[in-house]
Amino acid sequence: TIGIDIGGTSVRASVVDDHGAMLDTLRAATPPTAEALEHCLERLVGELASRWAIGAVGLAIAGFITPDRQVVRFAPHLPWREAHVPADMTRRLGIPVFAEHDANAAAVAEYRFGAAARGRNSLVLAIGTGIGAGLILDGQIYRGSFGVALELGHLTVVPDGRQCSCGKRGCWER
Repeated sequence: TIGIDIGGTSVRASVVDDHGAMLDTLRAATPPTAEALEHCLERLVGELASRWAIGAVGLAIAGFITPDRQVVRFAPHLPWREAHVPADMTRRLGIPVFAEHDANAAAVAEYRFGAAARGRNSLVLAIGTGIGAGLILDGQIYRGSFGVALELGHLTVVPDGRQCSCGKRGCWER
């Protein structure tokens, strides 16, 4: 499987085996447009697939994703708006593509293979271009009512503070 972390600054793609070991990695700067970003993903997957037998791609996306993980509603640091990224990339790549919020993906990885592997509940705080979190409760990702629980970076901490890329003012990540 190829796992791709799509952040506001960089795109990192890795071939990962079924034990969570990263076998090969590529990195690129995050392109500014949706078409360029999708072409970047296609190029990274193509290069890794030329060296490894790949069955699927998982996208860890820094943005608000619908609870069914089919639509990227809004990504403050990415160009996607109401974009059907998994379906579009499945068509482009010819293999199944799945999407998950980036901090949720990190929480699942820690739960399955890392520091949280012996527990039923865990919290991952993700600090990069933005700030997010992934919460595992009783072995399941906690998504909240609208699928965007724990978007901690977009909590207002300074009323009337600096403008955030999400459109609000005073967000923690600003």
